[in-house]
Amino acid sequence: MESAAQNLHSLYLELGDLKGDFRNYNLYRFILKRLQGKSILDIGCGAGHFLHLVKEKGMTPFGLEENKELIELSKRLYNEDLGIIQGTAEKLNTLKNTYDSIVMIDVLEHIENDREILKNMREHLRDNGRIVILVPAYQLLYGKRDKNIGHFRRYTKSGLTEKIQNSGLKIVEARYWNMLGIVPYFIAEKILKKEFIVGFRGNKKKGVAGKFLNKTLFAWFNKIENPLSLGFGLSVLVVAEKQ
Repeated sequence: MESAAQNLHSLYLELGDLKGDFRNYNLYRFILKRLQGKSILDIGCGAGHFLHLVKEKGMTPFGLEENKELIELSKRLYNEDLGIIQGTAEKLNTLKNTYDSIVMIDVLEHIENDREILKNMREHLRDNGRIVILVPAYQLLYGKRDKNIGHFRRYTKSGLTEKIQNSGLKIVEARYWNMLGIVPYFIAEKILKKEFIVGFRGNKKKGVAGKFLNKTLFAWFNKIENPLSLGFGLSVLVVAEKQ
């Protein structure tokens, strides 16, 4: 798992801030609209990109992040207090606070006992509090990229909603996200047997074609992907509430 943590750190360094990352820039704004209340906990918050946006919106950010190097990266990128403490998702048990919303973005798949974590999340929600979870979709697509960054599994919408309901939460929304990603991901991981890498994400210097493609994808996610759901996608998003 140590190599998986190093791979994640390398990925965050490569992506830099959100300005050139069409995927996370639009994803985080998509998730922001689904939050509830003022106090927001992001479990596995990485370099703090999402928490920075939370703070910009006037909410109070809190974060849990296991990787110390990513916490240091968040300080260099944002130079502000994002409420991040070092620890795994399991450290949630030791926290005394409750929150209006708890977010896990591309994190639950890293946790072996995901059912236990979902129950713990419920216990740390205030009444009518909300969780928002995004995970990779379809076990069929499990491949080299998943292994290299420490994924135990991928999910279906029905499988994830069942686990969340069993933890005592009521489903508010469940949908797939990132329709465009499925075909290139399948070709790379299942046909070519290579790790799927999107080379034009992030702030690295791009040629004319790369700039055009990046701009087109920004527009796609903003105008089509986020407002619409066609019933499939590379990720699963579920929003649930504590009743």
